Amino acid sequence: MCDFAADQEAARQLLVGRVLTVERVRQLNAKDYFYQMLKDNPEMLKIYPGIENKLLEGAIDCHIHAFPDFVYRSQDVIQIAIDASKAGMRALAFKDHWNISCNAAFLAQRHMDYLVEKGELEIMKMAVAKKVGIGFGHTDFKELLPLAKKAKELGVRATLDHPLLELNKLLLEEMLELADLGVYVGTYCQPMIPSLYQPVTDPMETIKTIRAIGPERCIIGSDFGQVLHMDSIDGMRVFIRALLAFGIKEHEVGVMLHDNPAKLMWLD
Repeated sequence: MCDFAADQEAARQLLVGRVLTVERVRQLNAKDYFYQMLKDNPEMLKIYPGIENKLLEGAIDCHIHAFPDFVYRSQDVIQIAIDASKAGMRALAFKDHWNISCNAAFLAQRHMDYLVEKGELEIMKMAVAKKVGIGFGHTDFKELLPLAKKAKELGVRATLDHPLLELNKLLLEEMLELADLGVYVGTYCQPMIPSLYQPVTDPMETIKTIRAIGPERCIIGSDFGQVLHMDSIDGMRVFIRALLAFGIKEHEVGVMLHDNPAKLMWLD
C-alpha cells in the first residue's frame, strides 16, 4: 500500500545539487517569498544605493576576470581598474582562465615536473618566500584538505575559490575544517546574486556560511563582469547591499573586504 504523505515528504527532500532541496526551491519561488523575505529581514528597508560607498573606499577585490576570456566579459582590465579607482578601492587581483599562459602550459608543466624531481621546486614555499597569496582553485574537499594542511605547515596564506558553486560545492562542515587550518573561505557575488549562469540557488546560503565560519575567516569578492551579469564593481556594490540587508554588519563587511584580502595578498 502506498504511503502518499511519506512519498510527498521524500520528494520535497530530494536534492538539487549537493545541498539544495526541492522544498527549498519551492520556497524560493513561492508567490509570497518576496514579502516573507522583507518580513524576516527588516534591515532591508534601510538599504539604499550608495550605502556601500564608504565600504568600497580602501577595499580589495581579489577575484576578478576581465576580457578577453572564454566566458565573455564586458570590461577589460583597464576599464575595471578605472571603475575601482573611482570607487576609491585599494587593490584588484585579476584571474585568467587561459590568456597568455595557455600556449606555454605544456612546456611550463614539463619544466616544473623536472624541477620537482630534482627537489628545486615547492610552489607553496615560493609563495611564502615571495609573499604571494594562493587561490586553491575549483576542486573538491579530498584534494583541498591535504593542500590546506601543507599550507598551514609552511605558513602559506590561501583562500577557497567558490566553495558555494555547484562546480566544486563544499559542505559547511568541510569549509569549517579548512578554515580551522587557516584557509580563508571565499564568498562571491555568485551565487548570492541571482544569475543566468546558475539560476537555481539559495541566496541565503552565503549569509549562513559567513555567520557559521565567521567574518574574520571569510573573504568577499566579485567575480562578476560576464556579459549576462553586471560589471565587476557594480556587482560588488549590489553584493555589499545584499550582505547588509540580510544582517551582516558594516564592520564585518569591512573585515571581509579590507582586512582579510590584504592579509591574503601580503598587503598588511
